[in-house]
Amino acid sequence: MLRLLASHLLATLAALAALPAYAADASCDLPVLQAPDTPPERLNACIRAIAARPARVDAALLHAALSGLADASMTRPAPDAPETARRLLAALDARGAARAGDRAGLRDVLLAAGRFDEAAALRVDGPPLPARQALARPGASGEARYWRWDPAGSSLREEAVDLGHGVHLVVDASPGCQFCAQAVADIDRDPVLAVLFRDALWTSRPEQGLDAAYWRRWNQAHPAHAMVVVADVSNWALDPQWSTPRFRFFRDGRVVASVLGWTKDSRAALLQAGRDQGLSRLAPEVPVDRGE
Repeated sequence: MLRLLASHLLATLAALAALPAYAADASCDLPVLQAPDTPPERLNACIRAIAARPARVDAALLHAALSGLADASMTRPAPDAPETARRLLAALDARGAARAGDRAGLRDVLLAAGRFDEAAALRVDGPPLPARQALARPGASGEARYWRWDPAGSSLREEAVDLGHGVHLVVDASPGCQFCAQAVADIDRDPVLAVLFRDALWTSRPEQGLDAAYWRRWNQAHPAHAMVVVADVSNWALDPQWSTPRFRFFRDGRVVASVLGWTKDSRAALLQAGRDQGLSRLAPEVPVDRGE
């Protein structure tokens, strides 16, 4: 009897071992990987489980895992995200199922992790990554790093902002965001908002494969609100769900106020947040001709 029970137990353990790594969470499937509201911790755990046993899942799940990892890395990267992405891509390559978007996904993960040289070494369809000049000194505590385009929009220079001290206005934006463009148009014709945004930093993710033309069009059209590219997400306190435009006020390294989107209520909310943070440079209200 004991021998029979032991045999049954071994068979049960073998069957459990044959299940996909994510079977402990029955909902770890395509909808979870693709849902915008999946918590980053759960998403990363699911993706790690898939990458640990890629032979046990189909190509569709591998594609979704790599895509989900690339998106999550832009705001909440896991320390092992580059290695996980490489395993997922290797599994797709081994099946002959890798697509151009998969390799681009690995590059996005590497860029989000600040591993620019590794990203540049990947063979990805489209223009190569631009030339860049790294920060000449180590980053200091509280600093957030970013890449600024040169005036010609062809190369990048690494800079840093000390978000850990003082008050800063940071705008999460994208050159392709129509609401960002509307915000800039309204700011430029509003003397009070123009003062508030005088030192604002417009930050974007390393999207569109860092195609220089994508940023060049925006920066040449809006030189007073040029967009920079986040070098890595450390110290930026990005929201798990990337949405643009998002206006965030930092005080000594913490986000103390945030305004999402550009609506009829945005102006008042931004000015109130600015005054709450002691931005005394804000002038008293003046009439604004909105051309209505």
